[in-house]
Amino acid sequence: LKKMGMKNLYIIRPGAISPINGHSNVPFSYKAGYTLIKILYPLVKILKPSLIIKSTEIAKAVLYISKKGYEQQLIGNKEMIALSKVS
Repeated sequence: LKKMGMKNLYIIRPGAISPINGHSNVPFSYKAGYTLIKILYPLVKILKPSLIIKSTEIAKAVLYISKKGYEQQLIGNKEMIALSKVS
């Protein structure tokens, strides 16, 4: 898409996404992985909080970017978290 020269191309790169309503409708085969993530989540949130982003923060950031644009084309967690607070 970058090579096509799209003027308003924004690429978001979220890290670990924390869903607002949990993982209620995941396949049985994923349950073990999600159990492990649930155990590690508090530790990661304390040691490296910028790795985790809420699904609502992503939504707010994307809405902000679609309305007002953004100076960067590649947008990571830190930028999205900041944008979610101003929108």
